[in-house]
Amino acid sequence: MSSSKQDRRSKRSKQLLFDALMELILEKGYETITVTDITERADVARGTFYLHYKDKDELLLSSFDKVADGILENVKRFSKQDLLAGVPHPALSLFEYVYQDPTLFRVILNGQGGALMLQRFRIYASETAQQSLKNMNILPAVPPHIVADFVAGAMLSVLGSWLESGMKTPPQEMARLFYRLIRPSILSALALE
Repeated sequence: MSSSKQDRRSKRSKQLLFDALMELILEKGYETITVTDITERADVARGTFYLHYKDKDELLLSSFDKVADGILENVKRFSKQDLLAGVPHPALSLFEYVYQDPTLFRVILNGQGGALMLQRFRIYASETAQQSLKNMNILPAVPPHIVADFVAGAMLSVLGSWLESGMKTPPQEMARLFYRLIRPSILSALALE
């Protein structure tokens, strides 16, 4: 079998497993789900599951990590000039992703993925904000981890509210509103006002 065909099959299997996990979490909660539940729902052999993942935690976290890596790429391009000019693109990439695929974030923000996912999201958001500060070469008036935790907490709250309301406001507008809310605090914390 060609490696291209095998790669497509591997990607397909991983997607089926992820989709099954998300469906099951929303139906019955994360804690009660077994690998057997996931493989039966995905119509994939248990051996295929273990070829890719050691357990359901790894499946869940690997799915989030894939999303996080894409968003982090946008944050790396965010500059001090963008911050001063009010360009909200790091938040925009997150709102756009959530809008396109809300299931994973419903799981995270509702705590249905267990404390594991919520903790991973907080760490990711905090690290992303700290990386952004580092890239801008700013020595903030408030310790960077506190600024990062503030941004992460605000993002969690706003994303949760947006999801609960059915995401009626477009992602671009949500990013603009979010940035308008946090920008004054960030500028103050970074001693840039």
